[in-house]
Amino acid sequence: MYLMQQILIIIFFYFILSIFDINMACADSRLLKGKLKQIEQIADNKIALNLSLLLSTSSSYSDHQKITIFQQQALIYYQLGDLSNAVDIATKIKTLATQHSLESVAAHSYKDIGFYRYLKGDNTLALQAYDNSLVIFKRLDNKLQQANLCSNIGLVHVLLGNTLDAFTYYQCADDIYQDYGSAQDKAIVQQNIAGLYLHLRHSDIAIKMYLEVIDMLLVLDDQLALAKAYGDLGLAYKSSGQLSKAKSYLYKSLDFFIEQNSPYNIASQLNNIAEMYNQLKQFDKAIIYANKSIALSKNQQHKNAYVGSLYSLAKALFSQGNYQQSLQNLSLSHQKAVEMGDFQQINKNLALFSLIYAVNDQPVQALSAFETSILKNNKRASEVLNIQLAHFQSKHLMQQVTQLQQNKKLQKLELAKNNQQRNIIVIANLLMFFLIYFFSRRNAERQLKTLLENQVRKGRQELKLKTAELQKANQVKSQFLANMSHEIRTPLTAVIGQSEAIICGEVTEDLIHKEVAIIHSNSLHLLELINNILDLSKIEVDKLELNLAHYDLHQMLSQLGDIFNEQATSKGLLFKISHCLPQPFDVLVDELRLKQILINLCSNAIKFTASGSVVVDVTIDDELLIFKVSDTGIGLSYIQIQKAFDNFTQADSSISRRFGGSGLGLCLSEQLAKLMKGKISLKSTLGQGSIFSLILPINNTIAAKKLLSVKINSTNNDQKSQHSKVNKRQFIGKVLLADDHPDNLHLITRFLRSLGLDVFTAKNGKQAIDLFALHHPDLVLLDIQMPEMDGIEAYNLLRQQGCRQPIYALTANAMSHEVAGYLSKGFDGHLKKPIERQAFIEVLAKVFNKQQPNHQHALSVLTTVDLSDLIIKFKSNLVLEQQDIILYIKNNEVKKLAMISHRIAGAAQMFGFEKLSKNAMQLELAIKSNNVQILTELSQQLLEEIEQVL
Repeated sequence: MYLMQQILIIIFFYFILSIFDINMACADSRLLKGKLKQIEQIADNKIALNLSLLLSTSSSYSDHQKITIFQQQALIYYQLGDLSNAVDIATKIKTLATQHSLESVAAHSYKDIGFYRYLKGDNTLALQAYDNSLVIFKRLDNKLQQANLCSNIGLVHVLLGNTLDAFTYYQCADDIYQDYGSAQDKAIVQQNIAGLYLHLRHSDIAIKMYLEVIDMLLVLDDQLALAKAYGDLGLAYKSSGQLSKAKSYLYKSLDFFIEQNSPYNIASQLNNIAEMYNQLKQFDKAIIYANKSIALSKNQQHKNAYVGSLYSLAKALFSQGNYQQSLQNLSLSHQKAVEMGDFQQINKNLALFSLIYAVNDQPVQALSAFETSILKNNKRASEVLNIQLAHFQSKHLMQQVTQLQQNKKLQKLELAKNNQQRNIIVIANLLMFFLIYFFSRRNAERQLKTLLENQVRKGRQELKLKTAELQKANQVKSQFLANMSHEIRTPLTAVIGQSEAIICGEVTEDLIHKEVAIIHSNSLHLLELINNILDLSKIEVDKLELNLAHYDLHQMLSQLGDIFNEQATSKGLLFKISHCLPQPFDVLVDELRLKQILINLCSNAIKFTASGSVVVDVTIDDELLIFKVSDTGIGLSYIQIQKAFDNFTQADSSISRRFGGSGLGLCLSEQLAKLMKGKISLKSTLGQGSIFSLILPINNTIAAKKLLSVKINSTNNDQKSQHSKVNKRQFIGKVLLADDHPDNLHLITRFLRSLGLDVFTAKNGKQAIDLFALHHPDLVLLDIQMPEMDGIEAYNLLRQQGCRQPIYALTANAMSHEVAGYLSKGFDGHLKKPIERQAFIEVLAKVFNKQQPNHQHALSVLTTVDLSDLIIKFKSNLVLEQQDIILYIKNNEVKKLAMISHRIAGAAQMFGFEKLSKNAMQLELAIKSNNVQILTELSQQLLEEIEQVL
């Protein structure tokens, strides 16, 4: 009994001790992770390395923990460019992992050793390490790591000149990635395959593949991979002789790596640029870049860039006649290339050796180098042939398989055909006997039946056609009646409603004039609808007559501008009439009908254009008067274009619901044009806009004579126009403005246009990008907070797409740290809301620096800009926003409440309502800081201030 008690005590003691050891081990592990995390956050890699080395000297850590420390050390050595020490540390990890049977860790360490040796240029050793890693990952059945290693092994084989092996491994990687890989994996392996085609001198295929890779990487937003792809594409363009494009992409890649402080990749691009300048015969620049690459690649142990830049330097020196120094650099490049087993570089070196020996009167050495180069080229050509042969055999095999399958299908079809023929023969024989038996008795009856069937069939077909015609006519009538019902009821509702309000005494005396004006406007609209219907009816019965008279076209164009300028401005559109007609310009025309057509075309263009411009261009060509109305609106599809001029129809049935209209205008306009011996044509692209062209003959010679005068004096007129612009000391150029608040958009647009600038407006970042591609403005002003795409995202995409014009942040967020944030992202500057007019003018003067405008005059122009109509519109929109605020409060939609508060704050500042802006900003800040206790109070204050403003 006593012995049993002692045994139990001993067991209990060891149990307590083991728990203590486990807890201590867990504590040590957590402490180590914390230390490694601290080291990882140190920006200075050298300091981080020293701390990591100090950590690894401690004897208190287990082998598993040391592996973690060593992994961090290897990464730091790689970041410092010390690839030799990175290989040594990775080898230590492999040894410890092997000792403890950690197969996954060992496989990754072999892979790291291969990667570091590949970067050093130790290609054979890199291939051995990669092969060991691949064996383990196959045993672990890790498909993605197998694919990644196959891709890396393919890269090494390319350098070793083993083209067929490289192709095999790339194909293996691509097959796995198609089933298991991410979009990024597929992009990288395609980039490697493109590199193989470039190695085989198939530059056209390589360029196409690199462009596809770049499109994929842009979607993935992988900046590092994208920069490498730009460099590879530059090499492909260089190989194809497109040196201008090569230069652009190589420098684009170099700029990124310089910005990221990546010396290893900088060395590679410096070497590529040096070789490009050799091809451009600019040998002085080639020498400069080659020397820079030599110094940097030597420091980074970047053997590939080192041997390549030595070769580029030797080539440039040879081209300048400095044969001795050329030979020295080439010899060093060749020595390193042989050590690396770099087949391609060895072959290039041999070719240059033969040239140097030839000019130095060493024919034996020159011939030897030349023959060796030929042999290696033959080997390379043989490998290319093997790849092509493999492709041919594969294709031939597939053709044989396809042929066998087709033969099998043909056999089945032939068997089925024989069975059918047999069945048909049996049935035919039975029918023959049956027909012979009954022929004499049923012949007359059958003929009568056939005649009746033919008559019935014909009647059915005619009835079917008539039914279809009636259905179509009924649909057209129903659609027309529905549209006309809406179009007529809309103005009638206004007429009746306003009339009843006046009759019932609901309208004060001071507002009666305004209400009557509304009744008058809607009555005119109703009259226009009725006239359109009557005009079409007269045309159809050939009773509409033209009233031709001499008329000055300038007067009509001026009236057209008066009609549509305000309407376009209210939508944020640019409406412009362009012509070079002499003054005056009389034509023999029915002035009423011509104006009717132009008003219809311009009205449609503005109606269907949400942003951009509507331009009326008037020209004369071979005694033809041509009006072109161009817009940047919704455009039409091919099918819609075919129906555009049909009676009582629009492009589709949804158009009338979205934009209104009866569908009569274009049909009537086309008929009127035909009556005037002219025509209307249409060109349109869905989503991009439309161009309607009205072409009329000129019926007198006065216009033609004046046209000649215009052409002779056009140059002088242009100079006078330019001089007139200079006399205004106003700015000349194009500005793209993006802001999601329409009132802000209208106000800033008016400021810019008052200073002489052309303005293109966008409601979000996406529209801004589309407008930039269309108009290429000189200055871009981006609001930061916008729906769909904000200003920062739009800025990044514009820069990626090659925009080099100044881009300014336009926002109410004017705190110093926010401004610093915009500038750090690359914005050229910042303009705060509300617009400070002096600062606004200084920015414009800085951007348009070729002009020297009078700042005081420009400031006085802005000071005198009439904003009364915009303030009225701001207040009317504020009523709608007031309703939205009440709805958001009721539904507890806090995010939407914050967004509308931000919008109101910015717009109120712009129009001088400081207290309203302050209340809105306080509510937005409370929501962002999650201060829910005061939301009700601040919301009520905002609503009360809106009431005060209204």
